Amino acid sequence: MFQKDYKREVGGLSPSPAATARLDRLLTGETARRPRRHLGRRGLVAAALCAVLTVTAAAAGPAVWDALTAHLGPFAPYLSGGGARSVSAGVELEVAGAISDGVSARVYLTAHDRQGRLDAHTAAEMDLEGATSWGLSALAFDEESGTLLLELEAAGLTDGGALTLSGGTLTPGQYWAARDLDPAAVPTEPLETTETGHGAVLRPDQPGQTFEGLDGLTAVAGFDGDGAFHLRAVLDEGYEMTGPVQVFAIFDDGTACLTEAEDRTHLSDGQDVVLPGLDRENWDRVTRLWFVANYQSLTEPIEGDWTLSLTARETAGLSTPAGFTLDAPGGATVTGVSLSPLGVVVEYTGDPEAVPADAVAVALADGSAPAWETGRAACSGWNWGGEGYLVCRFAAPAEPEGAAVTLFGQPVPLS
Repeated sequence: MFQKDYKREVGGLSPSPAATARLDRLLTGETARRPRRHLGRRGLVAAALCAVLTVTAAAAGPAVWDALTAHLGPFAPYLSGGGARSVSAGVELEVAGAISDGVSARVYLTAHDRQGRLDAHTAAEMDLEGATSWGLSALAFDEESGTLLLELEAAGLTDGGALTLSGGTLTPGQYWAARDLDPAAVPTEPLETTETGHGAVLRPDQPGQTFEGLDGLTAVAGFDGDGAFHLRAVLDEGYEMTGPVQVFAIFDDGTACLTEAEDRTHLSDGQDVVLPGLDRENWDRVTRLWFVANYQSLTEPIEGDWTLSLTARETAGLSTPAGFTLDAPGGATVTGVSLSPLGVVVEYTGDPEAVPADAVAVALADGSAPAWETGRAACSGWNWGGEGYLVCRFAAPAEPEGAAVTLFGQPVPLS
């Protein structure tokens, strides 16, 4: 059930129409084939890098720079390519920099609104040329300066990492949140309900839970007189729901239950949902209870005509020589391997399932193995018409000099 619900929720999030069209063309082979590239070494001069970071920090502002460096952690020194600016609709966008392994990149932008319209819940959309991306996400907001920090993850870089962001919409007051409910705050007495055309819902004028960072939302949760568990998401005036509310419960034996579409009632001030698998008999077995809510304030989007160009420069490292090939057990052919302080990139032709992440092993010069990133950022890959890349990321920068890489247990020559 969780997998089904996850797909349904994620299905509501999509890139811009232009990005979607480009992705469709790539997946269906309706565009020119990506030029084959040799995963080569790109030098970085330490003094120049320090100068770039100093300029970027001064331009972005101390609070935003602190948020960016905290987000990047030990990878902050590899940020480069900042400085491009564009002003439209009273908002200045600036490139803070990018980190790239040569085939993918993370790009960081700041947005400063001269009219103070942005907030920590601003959604951003821009068209991207030179790669494919699922869009921009907000990382931090400095209220004092009114500056928003944005991240864009780009995959399938072409043209040496040259990227152009254009057009754009900034929409403040977009809330996408998953928060835990406090079971101790759920009343022991039945909550009052009122009848609607779709059944009984909780009355909104009862004590509820509020959450830091979720303006305009109150969650009234508890059992009704018939023993059914409800959560009513109540929105203040000036807000509206933009997606279905979900409630999840995890029990002490590892089983779970969640809300289905038929258990949801849409109301003028929010939604009321019922969790059918939860009742008073199993309430004491709940180990976690949380909900997901998507809603927005009724603010006007900021439409702009920004244009930002940058080059996501590949971090220097080692790579296989030209003409290198290695046959994978699953039938794919590896045509290039690159090792940098960021991680390992494998270029191949064939089925993507034939080149799994666990086929890659790295031993550093001292014989130790670097820690791999975990979670969403750990490993990614894409395949266009049988030509693909696998990107495995380190949890902290690793020195490539003197390191050895094996793929499917076979040593890979690097220089």
